[in-house]
Amino acid sequence: MTSSQYELRAEHRVAPAAAGGAQRGPVHLWHICPAGRPVALCGEPLEPDAEVRPMSEWATRLPGDESITVTRRCAACADAYAAARWGSGAE
Repeated sequence: MTSSQYELRAEHRVAPAAAGGAQRGPVHLWHICPAGRPVALCGEPLEPDAEVRPMSEWATRLPGDESITVTRRCAACADAYAAARWGSGAE
């Protein structure tokens, strides 16, 4: 297993729209998904057009970017990813 087989995908909160209906709100959690698939390792279905970032951003935080903090990472996805890495013998 390589990290490129996976990507980060945002779960957004829903924000009320000014003209009725709902709009995508801020990021609630970041999930780990198989690359190109909108279902997280924890089983959460995500929007197909949700924001996507590379796995390298899970462990790092870009200057001025508070969106992938520890409190915004899905713990269940982290556990599943770690188990898959450990089980595959990857380091």
